[in-house]
Amino acid sequence: MMTKQLVDGYAVMLQDRITHGWDACLLSFMFNSLPGNDRTKVKLMMEEVRATYHKLLTHLYRRPRSVRHDQLPFLIAAPDYQVPKHDRTTHVNPEINNGLHIHAAIACPRHTRLKTNLTTFLTDWRDQLIGQNRYLAELHIKRITHDAPRLTDYLMKSIRRDELSADDILLLPEARGEYSSRTKYERLQAKTDGAKRRIRRGSC
Repeated sequence: MMTKQLVDGYAVMLQDRITHGWDACLLSFMFNSLPGNDRTKVKLMMEEVRATYHKLLTHLYRRPRSVRHDQLPFLIAAPDYQVPKHDRTTHVNPEINNGLHIHAAIACPRHTRLKTNLTTFLTDWRDQLIGQNRYLAELHIKRITHDAPRLTDYLMKSIRRDELSADDILLLPEARGEYSSRTKYERLQAKTDGAKRRIRRGSC
């Protein structure tokens, strides 16, 4: 019951933004082979999704930390295992990370620095985020225009089946503004960690 309430609540939050004209996308994050067990893999994947969100903020706003909390992009992400055989839309390789990947829905207000819609921007930008020497191997992007409840249910299917925990859900921005809560040191550390990941991947 609690999981259904969560899913319904997130669906309302997403649909409300779409109804008010926000641009929305479904994102599917596919990863190169990651170390550790499934719990460790999910943690690393969510860190990458979070980092992508923060990078996007700098493209949307000149001064992201000064943006009102309710005008920051809304993102909900959940881990998932390999899709059923009849659904190959995300092209998940079950031999990599045990089929784990991340689905996310993101909605952004239209009055930002972007000179195009969110889907086009992310499609043009994706090649800067993926690669053999990065954690992120592929990013699939699909525009969302309606039916947030069905989409949110799709995002949460592994959690509904109790294959993964509701604690694994990532919701951004956090209550007090995810971007503004990071100190200068934390932002520098995030960049350093990203560089280390690329170095480690390149030396494999």
